[in-house]
Amino acid sequence: MRKFLAALLAIALISGCSPGKRRPPAVNPRVSLDSQKTYTVEYWDVELPRVWDSQGRYRQAVEELLAEFTAQHPNIRVECRWLDWSQAEAELSKALRDGAPPDIWADWQGLARRDHVLQIPARLWTDADLLNDAGRKAVVHDGEMWAWPRWIWPRGLLALAGSLEEGADWPGFDWEWRQLGEWLEERGLELVVNDWQGEFSRQALAAATGTGRGNWGGQELQEVFAALELLRNKGLVRGDGAYREITQGKIILGGYAPAFVPWLAEKTGEDLVLLPLPGMDGGRVSVPFSAANLIQFRQIQYKGDDHSLAAALLAEFLAMQSSACLAALLWAGPAWAGGAWDGSALPPSFREAATAAVVAGAPLGSIDSQGRAREEQFCAKLGAILEDFWAGRANSQDVAARIAEIQ
Repeated sequence: MRKFLAALLAIALISGCSPGKRRPPAVNPRVSLDSQKTYTVEYWDVELPRVWDSQGRYRQAVEELLAEFTAQHPNIRVECRWLDWSQAEAELSKALRDGAPPDIWADWQGLARRDHVLQIPARLWTDADLLNDAGRKAVVHDGEMWAWPRWIWPRGLLALAGSLEEGADWPGFDWEWRQLGEWLEERGLELVVNDWQGEFSRQALAAATGTGRGNWGGQELQEVFAALELLRNKGLVRGDGAYREITQGKIILGGYAPAFVPWLAEKTGEDLVLLPLPGMDGGRVSVPFSAANLIQFRQIQYKGDDHSLAAALLAEFLAMQSSACLAALLWAGPAWAGGAWDGSALPPSFREAATAAVVAGAPLGSIDSQGRAREEQFCAKLGAILEDFWAGRANSQDVAARIAEIQ
């Protein structure tokens, strides 16, 4: 009979993943740990690709933090499973289908709300006021804090210090596209962007509008793409995404992935410079960013509210310490307010960008699964439009009109 009831519960929970269907009983956040019990919390993370972390320092640092946590909480054990980067999401999806996900999942996609009935929102345990503004934007959806942010990656325009003139300067975090064009032309530089599925254009629009989620007005679209069209026609910017050319000449990159930054620093041995993306004429400029979070799940065979508390204690500790101690290792900024973020190892421009993102950041993607799915459909259509633009087959007016149609 117990197995039969468990099977019925599994069907109810798994079929209840969409909004409006039956959800499991509420978790009591006022529960306490039982000092006589030993809690075993399951934590899943990924082995970073060598291009991102060639010396494996991330895994070592996380395991040191886990050891520190268990030393502080003798009755909480942590079982850590390290997944292959390319298979991690598939492993989680399978575990969710089986009703047996890990207690804590290290998300690297910038998702906070998985829109799954087994997710336990972080707001039950942690006050969002402990986060800085960027951290809140990374994990608060529909007024609720869904996950614990670990760090934020500010985006911008990437350059090798050696390709710039000695002491080269720029107007700062409030410059406009016209000024960028003049700056490039005066120094004989070229901006090369990766705009596959709109990676660069979405960042440029996020900087100009404060949103990276496809809610751009016609005037905003027209102004940004008119500026890019002018630079394109002058030969100052091209959209072929030839990343590695940065090591061969006076090239600045836009639309790069966070993993590219440590690879470039290690490959060249040069200092890197992160320039801010321009904004619209006279407008406020935002700093686009992406984030990494920790997400909590329960299992169909529920282990109890006190077990959920033990897992939440781990998530909060690991997220706070990651923000303070591990973020700079991955060229990222802090997500928690008042934390002892140590960015001293980063170049000054990266520290400035991280600081600016904290107060004027714009998340690049939707932080909930349903929003992300809609966004992926939008980006697939956006890619075809931008391919025409960079090939010179479409002007800024055409691009603005076509993007407005698919939003």
